[in-house]
Amino acid sequence: YHQNEQVVTPKASRGYSAKGEEILSSNGEPDNKQLFDLGIERPLKPGVRFNGPNVLPPDDVAPDFAASMYELQDRVLKGLRWDVTRALAMALSQDQDFLNQYMEHPNLIHRTLYYPAAEGVAAKHTDGGFFTLLFQEDGDRSGSHNSLRVFNQATEEWIPVEAKETQVVVNLGDLLQFLSHDQFSSTPHEVKHSG
Repeated sequence: YHQNEQVVTPKASRGYSAKGEEILSSNGEPDNKQLFDLGIERPLKPGVRFNGPNVLPPDDVAPDFAASMYELQDRVLKGLRWDVTRALAMALSQDQDFLNQYMEHPNLIHRTLYYPAAEGVAAKHTDGGFFTLLFQEDGDRSGSHNSLRVFNQATEEWIPVEAKETQVVVNLGDLLQFLSHDQFSSTPHEVKHSG
């Protein structure tokens, strides 16, 4: 189920990645996290990026993992994707369907992250896509103290984002910044965590 065993291009868009295998930091330090990525299940098309099957662990290895991941993906694709897209269009003073053309056939990277209960960081970065929806466990339930922080570029200060299971955090991405002609800014963010 490792990223190296995936058939999608790029391989890093699907599958498992162990602690230290992803590097977001500009200084080359590996991130102290584990992750599993999946995408929208589509037929493999040679030369077309982000299209192809997901290779997921079976239920005897990871009970209900695949079903729960696809259930969440379905909720995002059928509902939240359109809610957020409409809200962003209206924030641009456009018709609520203005951005729909970019969401008809999205390239989704559905990422599940685990930050071990040891000190570490997922370095400051922005997300390349349109937007990222973050679903987090409450900090006291997850076993480690994760601190998502967003960087306010105007004040050059880090702002902590409290982890609440009842909320969805929306990070704006590089593609949305580009398409909005900088009316929106991509959200620089990082995660610092400790046991």
